[in-house]
Amino acid sequence: MKGITLTALTLALVSAACQEATTSPQISGVPDLRYSFDNAPPPPIDTGAVGASQDAQSTTYTFQVTYFFNPTGNAGYLKFDKNQDGSTEIDKNAQVNYSQGTFSGKGFVTIAEASGSELVIDLSTVTQASSSFSSCSAPVITPSSTADTRPEGGCFALTFSGVTRNGTATSSPFVLVPGCRNERGIIPCVRPPTEGAA
Repeated sequence: MKGITLTALTLALVSAACQEATTSPQISGVPDLRYSFDNAPPPPIDTGAVGASQDAQSTTYTFQVTYFFNPTGNAGYLKFDKNQDGSTEIDKNAQVNYSQGTFSGKGFVTIAEASGSELVIDLSTVTQASSSFSSCSAPVITPSSTADTRPEGGCFALTFSGVTRNGTATSSPFVLVPGCRNERGIIPCVRPPTEGAA
């Protein structure tokens, strides 16, 4: 009798465990590993950038930056390298972020100008309408640093409205675009012309 009761009890426990296993909710949100590496984003790019205030005292400045854009996720960032030349001071964690069409920035870039003035760019004032992030195309070096500094949709173009010179707001924004290296240092890049263009 005891043997039958023990067997019946074991069968009842096994049956209950099987029912629990088949009726328990399945874990969702865990990606199938077969697809985890499809459409991997491109790696960040360590590159140069060229920026200038757009007022009468406009001077071109160069920066070392890291740029990342993931077109699949429509997100990216631009971080300033801490090792700039001696006239430029970058706040710790200074960067611009982009997510689903919205820019945000934090930190300040401070430039000691040759004239003795101090130019300060507030990265939190990145403007939505005149800034863009996109995939990078192969750069073409402009023939001179006075050529068009706005790549036509290549990599990034950022405009900051919060700019001060010696504590006074400037009348114009600061624009930052990709830079290319040549024998003169970092100069503005432009996107190569499309095939068949004159």
